[in-house]
Amino acid sequence: MSKIIAIVNQKGGVGKTTTAINLAASLGALERRTLLVDADPQANATSGVGCELRSVQASIYECIINGTPATEVIVGTDNPNLDLLPGHIDLVGAEIEMIDMPDREHQMKKVLEPLRDKYDLIIIDCSPSLGLLW
Repeated sequence: MSKIIAIVNQKGGVGKTTTAINLAASLGALERRTLLVDADPQANATSGVGCELRSVQASIYECIINGTPATEVIVGTDNPNLDLLPGHIDLVGAEIEMIDMPDREHQMKKVLEPLRDKYDLIIIDCSPSLGLLW
């Protein structure tokens, strides 16, 4: 069962993404199976680990809104122990789309729960807001 760590601050520009990327990369280098979840619409963690944003076919948005299994969206990185659940600009509208969704406060948990046995740690780079995504 993995440990989930969310990097959170309501204010932007305080180093959340830098912390999330460096923590995830360091854990991967220590041979801990690590998943970095980019839950920020700016998707800087996605590009920060070397994933070309234009090549992202699906993101955590599809997992939360459409129920796409995260295992179909996760991509590998140059580090064999670090995987990425990419972010996308579409996350900007996700909270509005979630307003009428039943159990909307637990959507992230539903996305990550099936992954908990696959990873030692799951690091979430959260957006700079207090919202439904995390």
